[in-house]
Amino acid sequence: MNCCGIPKKLGNGVIEWKVYGYAENVIDKTLLKKTIDSANALDLTKYELTEEDKAALTEAIQEAVTVNDNKEATQEEVDFAAAKLARIMSSLPTADGNLAYGAAVSTSYVSSWEKLSAVNDGKVPEKSFNPGIARYGTWGNASAYETVTYTWSQDMKLTGADIYFWYDGEENNYTSGGIKAPKSYKYEYLDADGNWKEMPNPSAYDVEMDKFNNTTFDEVTTKAIRVTLNKQANDGQGVGIMEWKVYGTAKYADEAAKAELEKAVKNAEAEEESLYTEESFAPFKAALGK
Repeated sequence: MNCCGIPKKLGNGVIEWKVYGYAENVIDKTLLKKTIDSANALDLTKYELTEEDKAALTEAIQEAVTVNDNKEATQEEVDFAAAKLARIMSSLPTADGNLAYGAAVSTSYVSSWEKLSAVNDGKVPEKSFNPGIARYGTWGNASAYETVTYTWSQDMKLTGADIYFWYDGEENNYTSGGIKAPKSYKYEYLDADGNWKEMPNPSAYDVEMDKFNNTTFDEVTTKAIRVTLNKQANDGQGVGIMEWKVYGTAKYADEAAKAELEKAVKNAEAEEESLYTEESFAPFKAALGK
């Protein structure tokens, strides 16, 4: 640097450097990791499990973890482990047939002091008025409606739902407080093309307090269901849910899906063990019961 602030030597500078291309043989374990997390988060007190059920779940989790930790696992092995664990999770019997316990929950909005997880925690108050246990509420969000969505990692065959609302303000006046009874609501399912469609032939959309409101509908196969709660007005007042149950069965419990699983097992039987390391062939052995 000379006296005038001009460097004695000139150089080059780089502001941004981008490199384009693609990586080969990248194994996507996102779904597998998510499925493992969901399995580990299950509250087994909500299920009626035999020792055989518990053993099958534990074994499937261990197999999935092994595949997830295996740096040489193929995409087929990863996908197979995720699907097997998801199917076992969805087949676990609950005391009341409620499929919501095994679903991931999301919402358009929940107040910071309320709990979204309350909608499927299995806890129901004696009455709807300002219950003192964990609850879902949306006070403070300016909107005309709110949504709550259940999502599963595999297809479910759904046939009905129960929902229990709560409110505050003045007891027996369901629209007097900050959490009000919804003006109306509806159930929708996500179709194979990713579009939301209303449940076919819903039996009723009652809005009664101190009890579950039951709705049955024609069977649909889907990975997601949502309830849209229309508010009394487009303002910052909210709506509240204590518990939301969904009924049906896992799709793989029917013969068509069983056939798909049997096909996957046959494909596994066709694999040549000599082409794999002992560790990478382990998932196939487990699937075949060897």
